[in-house]
Formats: sequence, C-alpha cells, structure tokens
Amino acid sequence: MKTLTLFRLIVCVALLVTPGLIFIATQTETNTQDVHTWLPNGTQEREQYDQFLTLFGHDDDILISWAGCTLEDPRLHQLTDRLRSSNESSGLFRAIINGQTVLQRLTDNRLGLSESAARKRLANVFLGPDGKTTGIVLQLSDAGRRDRKSTLRRALRETDHVAGLERESLRIGGSSYISSEIDKSTNRSLLLSAPAILICLVITFCCLRSVRLTVITLSVAGLAALTSVAMVTGLGYKINGLLVLMPVLVLVLTLSGCIHLCGYYRKVIQDQPNRSATELAMRSLSFGWRPSCMAMLTTSVGILMLSTSHIEAVRHFGSFSALSIVIALGILLLLYPALLAVWPAGATETQALRSAKRKSPKLLGFKPSVSKSRMATLILLGVLVMGPTAFLGLGKIKTTLSPTKMFPENSDVNESFRWINDNWTSLESIEVLVGFPKSQGTMLEQLKTVTRLHGATRKTENVCSAFSLANLTPPISNRRTLKASAKRQTLNAKLMEHKESLIAQRIIAEDETTRYWRIHLGVKIENDSDYQNVMSDVRKSIALTKPNLKLSPKVSLTGIWPLSAAGRHQLFSDLAYSFLMAFGIITPVVMIILRGVWVGLVAMIPNVFPALIFFGSLGWLGLSVDIGTILTASVGMGIAVDDTLHFIEWYSREQKKSRCPVTAIKATVAQCASPMFYTTLICSGGLFLFAFSQFIPPRQFAYAIVALLGLALVCDLILLPALMIGPLGFIFRTKPVTDADRVILAFENREIEDRPEPLLTETQVGKRAA
Repeated sequence: MKTLTLFRLIVCVALLVTPGLIFIATQTETNTQDVHTWLPNGTQEREQYDQFLTLFGHDDDILISWAGCTLEDPRLHQLTDRLRSSNESSGLFRAIINGQTVLQRLTDNRLGLSESAARKRLANVFLGPDGKTTGIVLQLSDAGRRDRKSTLRRALRETDHVAGLERESLRIGGSSYISSEIDKSTNRSLLLSAPAILICLVITFCCLRSVRLTVITLSVAGLAALTSVAMVTGLGYKINGLLVLMPVLVLVLTLSGCIHLCGYYRKVIQDQPNRSATELAMRSLSFGWRPSCMAMLTTSVGILMLSTSHIEAVRHFGSFSALSIVIALGILLLLYPALLAVWPAGATETQALRSAKRKSPKLLGFKPSVSKSRMATLILLGVLVMGPTAFLGLGKIKTTLSPTKMFPENSDVNESFRWINDNWTSLESIEVLVGFPKSQGTMLEQLKTVTRLHGATRKTENVCSAFSLANLTPPISNRRTLKASAKRQTLNAKLMEHKESLIAQRIIAEDETTRYWRIHLGVKIENDSDYQNVMSDVRKSIALTKPNLKLSPKVSLTGIWPLSAAGRHQLFSDLAYSFLMAFGIITPVVMIILRGVWVGLVAMIPNVFPALIFFGSLGWLGLSVDIGTILTASVGMGIAVDDTLHFIEWYSREQKKSRCPVTAIKATVAQCASPMFYTTLICSGGLFLFAFSQFIPPRQFAYAIVALLGLALVCDLILLPALMIGPLGFIFRTKPVTDADRVILAFENREIEDRPEPLLTETQVGKRAA
C-alpha cells in the first residue's frame, strides 16, 4: 500500500511540473546567428583569428547585388540612397558602400588616378572581373549585429521600394547573411520534431499493441524530452543548429528504455499472472532497472565525450544531451512503473499480454542444414577480413567545415555564393596582418612596406584580389627630388591626421605598442583542402619579399575561411578522440556489469564494428564527414551498447535455465529480437525526419545515425550470437560446460539439422541431460 501511495505521489508531481516545463520550453530561443560558434577554438589558428577580431572587430557584412547591377544601373543608386536614409534612424549599419562610391573616391583629383587605373585597383574587390558589375556592401554596426536576421529583413524591405528590382533576382552574400540563414534553417528543423513524434507514436503502438501502454510510454518519453528543452532555457542558453536534435534524441532513447522495460513487464505478467498491478510494476522494475541504467548511462557517456570537442556547437550538444539522458533515466525509472501501477492494463489487455507468444526466429537466420558453430566461425572470419579493410579506409576520410557546406548545393545561399564569386567579388578570403612597432619608421614608411607585401601576395596563384590602404592612396614616388620629398611629407602628415578615421574604417588598428595594417586577399579555390596550398604560397611570397624591405614587420595569416579549412583536421581529431574516449570509458563499465575483463572486451566488438564499417566505408567512397556526422560515432556506440546489454542480460538468465548456449541464445533472440528491432526502428524513424532538413549538419546526422543503428542491430542479432556460439563462446558462459551440456549441444544441433522443431521446454532439457 505504501508503494502504491508513493507511485501516486510521483504521478502527481509529474502532472504538476509539466505546465511549468511547457512554459519554460516555449521561451526557448535559437542562437545560430554567429557563424563563429561552428569554428574550432583552442587552436593556434583560432588564437590568431581572435587576435584579429580584437584588433579589427567582426567583419559582419551583407553583400547585395543582382544580374545587371553595373556602375550605370540607376537601381544601384536608388537602393543605396534608401538604405542610407533608413540607416539615419535605425543605426544598423556603420557603413553603406557601393562600387561607384569607391571609384569616385579613387578618381578624385587629389589621388591623381585615371579611371582605368582605379578600375584595375578595384577589380574583384568592389568591381567584378568585367570592371562594371558591382553591388552594395552593408557593414553592420553593433546594433545590427545583435539581431542579424532582423537587420537583413529590414535591408531587404528597402529593395521592395525600388522599381524593377525583385527579391527573387537578388544575390546576397556575407557572413551575416550566412548566419541569418543558419538561424532560419534551425527554426525550420525544429518544426520537424512534430512529425518525428508522430512517427514514434505509430511505431510504439505497433510494437506494444496496447493503447494504454503506448500512452504511458509516450507520456514518460515526452516529459523527458520536454525537460531537456526546459533545462537548456532555464540555464540561460539558447538552442543552436545541433541542439535541435537533442529533444528528439532524448525522446527516442527514453522510448527505447520504456519498450525494454515493457518487455520485462510482459514477461512478469506471463510468468506471474496473479500478482497485483503494483507488484507487477515493481517486479518488472526489479528485472529491468539494472540493464536500463547501464544502457542509458553508457549512452550518456558516449554523448558526453563530444563535450571535449574544440567546436562550441558540438560541445554544447554533448554536454546538454548527456545531462538530459541522465535526467531521462531518472524519469524512466520513477514515472514508468508508477504509471503502470496507478493506471494498470485492463482485463482485456492483461489477457492479451498473458497469451502473447513470440515466435522463435531461426537462429541467426541460418539454413537448418548448416551447423551453427560452423556458421558462427564463418561470420567471425568475415569480421576479421572486413575489420582491417574498413580500418584502412579511416585514413582516407575527408572532412569539411566550410560555412557554405552547411547548406544544400542547390540552396539560395550557395547559388548566391557562386554568382557573387563569379561575377562580382570573392567571398573566400585570407586576412594578412602586418604589425610594426610604433617606433619603427613613419606611417608612410610602414605604408610603403605594406604596399610591397600587397603587390607580392596579389601575384600569388589563386589569389584574385587584394585590398588594403594601398588601394586608396596615390602612387608613392621614391625619387629624391624636392617635389617628391614634399609629396611624401604631405602624405605622411595626412596619414597621421586621418589615423583615427582609418582605425574607424578598420583598415589599420593599434594597441599599446604595435600598429597593425590589414591586407584582404580574395581567393578562388575548388575545395577546402586547397586553402593549405594557397596559405603556403602566400607565406612563401611574403618570405621572398621580406629581405628587400626597409622595415621588418611581423606578418601573420588568418581569416574565417582559413580557420574553417584548418578546422577540417580538428574535426577528424574530434571524431577520433571522442570515439576513443567513449570506448575507453564505456568498456570498463561493461566489464564491471558483466563481471569480467574478457567478456567486456568481446561484448564491445558488436558496438565498435558498426562505426568501423560505416566510417571506413565513407573513407573508401571518398565521402566527406561534416560537423553533424562526427556526432554519430560516440552517440551510435552509446546507443548500440543498450541492446547489447539487454541481450546479454537475457542470455545470462536463459543460460541458467537451459545450460545450453544454443538453446539460451534461441530463447534470448525470441525475447529480445522484437524489442531490439522496434527500439532501433523508433530511434531511426524519429531521427530520420531530420534528413529532410535544409540545414546539412542535422541532415547528415540523420543519415549517419540510421546507418549506424541498422548496422548495430545486425551485429547484435548476428555477430553477438556468433561470438557466443563460436570459439570465444566460453567467455559468456556463466557455468562450466559439463558432459551433459555437450550432449545437449550435440543433440540440439542434430535435431535442428534433421527437422526443425519448437524450443525445448525446461523439463525436456532436464530429461535429455539425464
């Protein structure tokens, strides 16, 4: 009676906290408007880039152009005027520039540049390769950066008031545009959670065949998923593009745990039908709490290893998801049996559960004419061949961390990106940071050094443009005449006079001891791996130029695109490190659970093998691994361990009854195959909806996790039994094999080969052993 009262209290608490959790969850906001959260940190490249941001600030800009946008296009001037007029009241932009504005500045009489010379300086920077195509560059202020999506929306509204300019014809680029599109795609991905829950509902009902059990199961899983979202919001964080996966991941994992507990519940009803609802709930909990705890904790450990990543978005996903799964475990063990006791199955449902009989599938799907031990040996030989082959493929894995790779090839983002790159300006760039001690030379002498480096780097292969203060100043004469000397003195005085303006325009920067000059290089490359070659060529050009310079500056290369290219290697390191850490922590846990070192190691083979095969295949096929795919290695292993532990738990119980490995495995497969299949189907079905996301990381995660879970199910139902029957089978046996066991094993195999028959009962096994 006390137990039932406690169960009722648990249900009441759950009902009371649910409205509060719903309210908190509805306050959740997305935080994917900063593309820097997808780049690695804690590396030398990130330190250099952070230093660059400290000096020059974020280059948050929006580029707008369209087909036919030339210097003579009246729409260019109309839109520029409207944006400037709007900015007077909003202050969202610190600068609004178009190609015509910069060209007029360069052809001013004070600079003495002809129009053709000015156009040449602006080629692939503010003017396209044809010298005519241009666009508008909107540089965001701090106010505009705080909500890039609203800022972009306000800018686009101004285009509606320009005659002959349609939004569909616009080509938009820039880091702020990409950040805004990431945020938009994240919100769209969140909408996929609703159909994912519906699919889980259908699959759960097909598995349980009980409306009441389905409602109980979904109530528990739904509360766990709701808690995970509320926890993120309650701790003051926002949902990023990867955290949108967390609620559905927690939902499907909790559903899997519920279905396994329901399997124990069905078994208790069949074996002990006369017990009360409370006793049945407690009895099923006593059977299932241990494997359920170990299964979900190992999953949590696998996901927690992602928190060691150098990428902020991945770290947040690993930390919050691991904590959410631990909370979900508590909800599962408390609320599920409480609901079974408070709202027990009706007479009709109970009778159906008691009379339910599972068909015994043929062991491993083998033909009856083939010996089980022989087939198990063949499977293990196949594993020995496939494993090393897949391992060699790991060295061929390609990774990508480019911001544009987060969107489909045919998306508006990539179509605009390609058009702007081909027709206007290069969106892929390298920042050259040139630092001088303030006491070293005059500003003019420093500018002359920068101009030399500017010219040398511009001639580097794959560098299509260069922009620095050298583009905006007149040619500097080195003659020793009085007139040339006077011009140099005048120019140096003007540089000192306009120094604060140049700092405000982020062309130069200063700290206490050093003055930094910036050279912006636009590059044209085919893929991320080419960045390393371009960076190497630029460094060589700088090294060859330095000996001929009067001053000796400190030069470094950085930028968001080089950082994303360098992050490719970090991405692979994170994949390997998180997987090895998960393996290193989960394996000892499995050893403790199974009470043996060797049995723990062998039991991990079916959990490591799927990831080895999947990622090895990606390497051999030449497919890229992105930020979403790296999540699946440790997550997949953590989920795969769940079914392995439940399988071994049932095998241990059945072996104590029959003492024969073949009979024990057949009974285990009969009991576990259906829950394992349905839990895999629930996890795959719920997460596969994200394959329809317009944001690539969740989409790749969905593809990869479905493949890994499918491979894990095959390994648990084929490879694991093969290990138990094969040469390593003695490791799993809880009792020493006696002569009677060998007689039973031989008799079982002979019976199966001669004529298939139903499983032997415990009485029949005892008689044959005698």
